Amino acid sequence: MYQEFLNLEEVEELARRSGLAKQTIDYYAGAAETKFSARENLAVFQRIKLLPRLLRNVSTVDTSTRLFGMDLAFPVIVAPMAMQGMAHVGREVAAAHAAANAGIPYTLSTMSTSSQDEVAAAYPGGLLFQLYVIRNRVVVREWVQHAEALGYKALVVTVDAPRLGKREDDERNR
Repeated sequence: MYQEFLNLEEVEELARRSGLAKQTIDYYAGAAETKFSARENLAVFQRIKLLPRLLRNVSTVDTSTRLFGMDLAFPVIVAPMAMQGMAHVGREVAAAHAAANAGIPYTLSTMSTSSQDEVAAAYPGGLLFQLYVIRNRVVVREWVQHAEALGYKALVVTVDAPRLGKREDDERNR
């Protein structure tokens, strides 16, 4: 089911009408406790203004950059998103394939429903791996070494989640 959208609010509305289970929608839209930090983060982003530079020569605009040894046509990286298999049969493999088609790097979440190997097969050469540093350092080392062996270009280390947040919507859906 493919539908057009013009902004992220429309994506969220499409998701609500998609037929996904309430628990799935709540997981993706969820945040810890009363969602105070999520609301504050959104408010901060809404205050960001892009200032146009008028009366400039734009006949040869170049948005390309080089990052982690990758030449990027556009300075965007797909952020890690956990548990994509709850929403789409293609899981993270489909998302990585879409990123490859767009020519932008893809970050595989530690909490993915696809393996590092599956995603690497879908997008050789354009991958980053999000790493939660858990207590079991042997497992962490294995994840890192495996990602490196598969050609992942960099680690995106998540340091703000030493404990999982209390996700009240998820608790209500149990």
